[in-house]
Amino acid sequence: MLVAHCDPITGATWNLGWLAVNVAANDVAAMGARPRWLLLALLLREGAERGELEAVLSQVDEACRRLGIAVVGGHTELVAGFSRSVAVATAIGEAARGRFVTSSGARPGDVVLMTKGACVEGAAVMAHELGDVASKELASSELEYLRSFTWRISVVPEAMAAVEAGGVTAMHDATEGGVLGAVQELAWASKVGVKVFEEKVFVDPVVRKFCAVLKVDPLRTVS
Repeated sequence: MLVAHCDPITGATWNLGWLAVNVAANDVAAMGARPRWLLLALLLREGAERGELEAVLSQVDEACRRLGIAVVGGHTELVAGFSRSVAVATAIGEAARGRFVTSSGARPGDVVLMTKGACVEGAAVMAHELGDVASKELASSELEYLRSFTWRISVVPEAMAAVEAGGVTAMHDATEGGVLGAVQELAWASKVGVKVFEEKVFVDPVVRKFCAVLKVDPLRTVS
C-alpha cells in the first residue's frame, strides 16, 4: 500500500532542501512505510538568484540519494513579496498491506522508546540560524558540533528497523512541540496515559547548554 505525507519548511533558511526531504520522509517512515518518491514545490523569495536555487536542489539531491528516494515531480517559482524561500515536500512510501503503523495504536503496558535524543533538529536549525546570538557563551567548536546534527535528522533507518523487528504498536516523529509534544500527541491519538521521567530523556550536554543560553526547553523544541 502507499503512504503519503506533505509538509512545509517555513522557518529555516539554511539547509532548506535537506530539511524538506527529511521532514516529509520521516513522517512517512513513522507510519512504517519506506519513502520512495518525492514531489517538491519550491517557492523562492523575491530577488533570489540562481545560486540559491542550485544550493537548495543540491541538498535535495543529496538527501534523496542517501534515502533512496526518487524526485518525480514538483514546481519552482519566484514569489513577489516573499522575504524568505519556502519548500513544500510531498513524500510517498510503500508498506506491506496491513503492516503500516499509526500514532493511534499505543496500548497500556507499552514502553516508549526515543532515538538519538531530544532537540536534534532544533539544535541543528538554531545553531545555523541563531549561532551569532550564542557565540559569546558557546565555543565555535560547540556550534559546529550542533550544526552537524543536521546529518542526524533522518529517522528512516530507525523506523524501518523498528518495523522489521516487529512488536511496534505506534510511532511518531517528534517535530513541533518536541519530545513532550510527540508523547502528548501519541497519548491523545491512542487514548492512553503516558508516564514520562524527565531525567531519563537524553539531552546532549551541548544541546542543553545551547538551549539554556537561548532560554528554550529542549524537551519542547522541534526534535
